Amino acid sequence: MYKFLKGSLVVLMITFVFLIAMLTVTVHGRGMDSVENRPTVVGEEMYEEFIQITEPIEIEEVLFVEENEALSEITFSGEFIHEDGLLTFLLFTPSSAEYEKDIPVVFWLHGSGECGTSEKTYRSKFIPKMLDNWEFDGFNAYVVCPILTSGGSWNCERDANRVMAIINYMKENYSIDENNISITGASLGGLGTQYMVAKMPDVFSRAVVLSGYPCNANIKDITTPIIGFVGHPNYGEDSGSYSYMTNKFKKEFGESQTIVMKSSHGGLPYDVFNLDENNDNKSDIFMWLIGES
Repeated sequence: MYKFLKGSLVVLMITFVFLIAMLTVTVHGRGMDSVENRPTVVGEEMYEEFIQITEPIEIEEVLFVEENEALSEITFSGEFIHEDGLLTFLLFTPSSAEYEKDIPVVFWLHGSGECGTSEKTYRSKFIPKMLDNWEFDGFNAYVVCPILTSGGSWNCERDANRVMAIINYMKENYSIDENNISITGASLGGLGTQYMVAKMPDVFSRAVVLSGYPCNANIKDITTPIIGFVGHPNYGEDSGSYSYMTNKFKKEFGESQTIVMKSSHGGLPYDVFNLDENNDNKSDIFMWLIGES
């Protein structure tokens, strides 16, 4: 009897130790099992992949540095672009182009005195000179300043094709607002401005003519908003060509769209683009050209 009880006790003890050992292995095995060794869980796998993709990218630091840049902080950088014989122009790019899209474009057509000039000389006059030393708040627009060769003229099919080639170049290489392209010019460039809007009324949104003799284009047949400025050194007095230009502008553009200023022929571009009737440190004419006033 004693031997039987002793044998039974040994069996029970062995069974108990075995059960304890199995329980310990099961519990500790689950606790120490790594992520790699665990069965795959769909939700967990998707989460791990999402973390691997998004963690290295610091999106906020990239996108929002310049977002709140005020107009007063916008600056312009100018560079000459030579693609081929048709594409020689000075391009002023606003600093806002780093983060803005669909940016308006303003074309500046120079006068006969700048035809065939060097890049340095071209940059020392009128709108290029003003933008290199801009004193007003900036504005969100590209300013394109094409250069004619000696003997060139803006009021012909060839030069209209040059301007159109530059527009296509801008469309292909920059994020521009194709529905907000305006044009302005002085003297020969003023004449050319009229020609361009007459030839391409669906291309230009607005136009400003500065002391440009009226061309033969039928301005009244187009819908592009146009303002004509005449510089009259002796404002209020009758003076040959100035009076002729003023009367012609009033007839073609309308009485309210013709503005005569006390200014010289060469000084008119500076006087017009320095207009700030609201005293808000903005160029009234540039703002009008891009549709902001």
